[in-house]
Amino acid sequence: VLNLVPLPILDGGHLLFFAIEAVRRRPLDTRYREIAQQVGLILLLALMVFAFYNDIARVLQRWG
Repeated sequence: VLNLVPLPILDGGHLLFFAIEAVRRRPLDTRYREIAQQVGLILLLALMVFAFYNDIARVLQRWG
């Protein structure tokens, strides 16, 4: 289910790009796709770091 989130780096993002191209009836600019992929990667990495931090903080709270 998480894979269908419309972030460009995930499958949901690819579906979003396909939908946009279908509406526009032409492909998106390659540079726009590259920037969107990079932003999606940064957002996904930030989410992973946030989740990892919360997990570690929760474990450390139980110890002390």
